[in-house]
Amino acid sequence: MTRTVLTDMLKHELVTPQTQQEILKCYDIITKQNYFVHNKDTVIQYDSLKMGAPSSGLIAEIFLQHIEHIHLAHLTHKHRIINYCRNVDNILLIFDYNHTSIQMILDDFNAMQPKLQFTAEAERDHTLNYLDISINRTPTNVKTAIYRKPTFMDTLISYTSNYPTHHKYAAVRFLFNGLDSYNPQQQEYQQELNIIHNILHNTFPIKPYKPPTHNPVRPTSPRTTKKKWTSFTYAGKKTSYITNLFRWTELNIAFCTTSTIGNLLSHRNPTPDKFSLLGVYKPTCPNCNKTYIGQTGRHFAMRYKEHETSFKTVATHPLSQNTSMKKLTLSSP
Repeated sequence: MTRTVLTDMLKHELVTPQTQQEILKCYDIITKQNYFVHNKDTVIQYDSLKMGAPSSGLIAEIFLQHIEHIHLAHLTHKHRIINYCRNVDNILLIFDYNHTSIQMILDDFNAMQPKLQFTAEAERDHTLNYLDISINRTPTNVKTAIYRKPTFMDTLISYTSNYPTHHKYAAVRFLFNGLDSYNPQQQEYQQELNIIHNILHNTFPIKPYKPPTHNPVRPTSPRTTKKKWTSFTYAGKKTSYITNLFRWTELNIAFCTTSTIGNLLSHRNPTPDKFSLLGVYKPTCPNCNKTYIGQTGRHFAMRYKEHETSFKTVATHPLSQNTSMKKLTLSSP
């Protein structure tokens, strides 16, 4: 169904036939490679999309907007929905309880498409949590506060870790931006500020927080040339000093680190050769099968060469007493 919706949308937007074919071909390739491995079995999904794939969100959004275009106007009028707000797969509805109920709305939403199933969460004690906002309805107005799920992890990149400084402070800016974006009441504001300080006190130096001043946006002249990007492996402050030299050039800098998931999960060192190890070893005579057992703190190959030298220089060496062991073979330790 989504392919049909995509085809109609491309035609409506007067996209050239060649571009339409290229987009639809990409769509077919993406949906046909929709499989994963579970318990050593390859499973193909026909009615769902890959979890985490960059294309899944775009395809799902096309389908959802099509469903909304067909049904939303009718449902809004039927249930007298005052406000409909959707963020990805989270929907916030404001409606009149005197005219309809949440169960009636839920039944109609689930009847829109059999493969779409919605669940509902009604307000409790005049409070409803939506995304990272807690909305509280009072007799005179609406108050907002910052909401965190019970599974929230207050773990940030350590301030002493070997990461670019602006990467570490990105999460800090996100926490403080919530104070300015959601405009909580004074009590909720101070409570959230204390939570942020508790999150940061173990890793980041705390400074008195000052609300930012919002300067008017000034129009910028369009750039005549496109900036190029390059990446540097971050190795400490010296990397920042070097990259600062490019600040006023037409070159954008992106930082990367070596502690990626791929590097952490990959086996860097192959299985070592047994002769490069150390410990207990046992050379064996190829003629009489006599053996000699020794122990070394050096590599077995190096110790074997030392035995070869001893054949010629030390007559009392245990291996020299058996002339045939000059052609000894070294067995696995």
